[in-house]
Amino acid sequence: MHISILFAISELASEIKEENFPMIFDAPTSSFGENKTAQFLNLIYQTENQKILLIKDFLHTDKSTKSLSIKKEFENVRRDKAFWVKLERPFDSNNLKTINSQVITL
Repeated sequence: MHISILFAISELASEIKEENFPMIFDAPTSSFGENKTAQFLNLIYQTENQKILLIKDFLHTDKSTKSLSIKKEFENVRRDKAFWVKLERPFDSNNLKTINSQVITL
């Protein structure tokens, strides 16, 4: 519900000023299940303005190796671009010099 209000405000603002700004969402689907998340992402794909979403959904952790991967279900999500930003391993959480990000295009 709250997201629909944000979309309405964005649409009204673009009608008045004829300007569009990217909409940035941090964890907008944190309370959804995986199926509902996919439906939501496919729905907002249809909106015209640029969207930037930060989510942790569709991550899989291997129980034995603790390695992360993207679930195959993410292939069913419609998108223009998607990036996976993850920490390079290994790292020492107490030493910032060892912490680097890895950006993977999906």
